Formats: sequence, structure tokens, C-alpha cells
Amino acid sequence: MAFCDYHACDNCGERKTFYDADHNITCADGDWLYDYNAPTYPGYRVYALCHECAKTHRIAILPTTPGAPL
Repeated sequence: MAFCDYHACDNCGERKTFYDADHNITCADGDWLYDYNAPTYPGYRVYALCHECAKTHRIAILPTTPGAPL
């Protein structure tokens, strides 16, 4: 499959992570959103690492509110 049919690694941008050609991908408010269909469905953000970057990096979900417990 072509590289454009896959979500690229969010760290290196050079390797495939998962097949995403079956999703509607839209840039809205500066973010790439999967299956965005405003206002009914706001879509979702996806972050992924390739197998090489996963050896040295990780993805963390942190609160956006200052002072919120981790």
C-alpha cells in the first residue's frame, strides 16, 4: 500500500503506523481530525509512534488545566 494510506509516525514522520485510508481526515482548527463531521461529530485526534520510535519515546495524555493532578 502507498505511504499516503497510512498514519505517519508522529515523532519521525518517516514510517507507517496504521492503515487510515478508510477514515475521513480533515484539518480543522489547526489539528488533523479523523472522521470529522461538524457539528454532529467533532472527530478525534490520533497520535501514534512507529515501532522504532516506540523504543525511545512514548505518548502521554496530560491535563490541559494548570495545577490539575497528573
